[in-house]
Amino acid sequence: MESDALHLTTEVDPTGAVIIAAEGYLDAEGGARLGREADAAVAAGHTRVLIDLEEVVLFNCAGAREMLAALEQLRRSGGHVDFVGVRQPLERALHFSA
Repeated sequence: MESDALHLTTEVDPTGAVIIAAEGYLDAEGGARLGREADAAVAAGHTRVLIDLEEVVLFNCAGAREMLAALEQLRRSGGHVDFVGVRQPLERALHFSA
């Protein structure tokens, strides 16, 4: 994996929730990609999406903003999003924007 890229893996757990695991650097492009991946899960009929950010090693505000904007659109279209594995200071950024 390139150090400046965000790598995403997607799987469906036994309850039907989609888990999107992010690894690497969450910048504006990566945040938008993560949002599109979550939107695709809802478009495929899944209503619950878990975003695993445990392996995000670095982020910038533009990345967090893009991700949150895309996920807000997802919520408006009927999806439910939860974050897991969130580390400081990303947790604070997500808390302030909620």
